[in-house]
Amino acid sequence: MKKMMHALFFAIVIVAVSGCSSKKAYQEDKTNESVQVDSTKDSGEIIEMDEKSAQQLVEERLDTTKYSVEKAEDATVDDVNYYIFNILEGDKQLSMGVAVDKISGELYAYKEDKTIAPYSEFTLYDESTDEETEWEGSYKSETVTLDLMPADSNSFEFTFANENNTDSLTGVAQVSGKEAKYEDEDGFKLSFVKEGNTITVTESESGDDSFAFGGTYTQ
Repeated sequence: MKKMMHALFFAIVIVAVSGCSSKKAYQEDKTNESVQVDSTKDSGEIIEMDEKSAQQLVEERLDTTKYSVEKAEDATVDDVNYYIFNILEGDKQLSMGVAVDKISGELYAYKEDKTIAPYSEFTLYDESTDEETEWEGSYKSETVTLDLMPADSNSFEFTFANENNTDSLTGVAQVSGKEAKYEDEDGFKLSFVKEGNTITVTESESGDDSFAFGGTYTQ
């Protein structure tokens, strides 16, 4: 009888230990599952510009008192995705539209045969305003230094500093061909015009007499 009781006792212990081990293994599996990270989402994900920003890039190149922009169906050419915009003169649509690279924001001519061409082939291309201008480098006036650094294809970061570096101004100007404009939240404006190695800066109001931004800067 004692032997049977001992056997029964050992059987119960084995089952209990087995159950605890199984429960522990199950809990460890669940714990491992809960800390798994989705590696399909990484920080290198490419972000496309939005449609509104793309349309603004197109409108900046046009005389909007004469022409208007109308969104057309997006296109993919040679594995590159584009926003497509029709250009209208009144109610009449031009034969050629404008394509905007969704990643870089670069503009292209969009032909009737649905092919992409350099923007210089676009019907309304104006070399005097549309030709790419390099906004980069260090320029100087008599009392102020102007440093430029490209921010993207349509803007640059500028820094004005006086001779002693006691006063400075930094901002981002929006480019349109050989001209660029800056406006801060208080309404202060700067205009940049580039001709060769010279940049002419005008401001909306007189600054401090000891540190005026307006003038001619030479590289």
